[in-house]
Amino acid sequence: MINIIINCKGEAVQCKVVNKSKSPILDEQVLNVFKSLTSWKPGRLNDNDVDSMKLWSYEVKDGKITLR
Repeated sequence: MINIIINCKGEAVQCKVVNKSKSPILDEQVLNVFKSLTSWKPGRLNDNDVDSMKLWSYEVKDGKITLR
């Protein structure tokens, strides 16, 4: 799982692996894929953008990442 903290401006300010695999190299590669994504939407509360956290579950199979 990957945890991403998004500020109210839609910028990812933190991205980290939560549940690590048995391979640190794979964890780093998956983390780099998520860090390369640049389009994030902040959370909304009372019609205002707010800082938020997203937790993504993924599966890597045959070299492809699939979000769950």
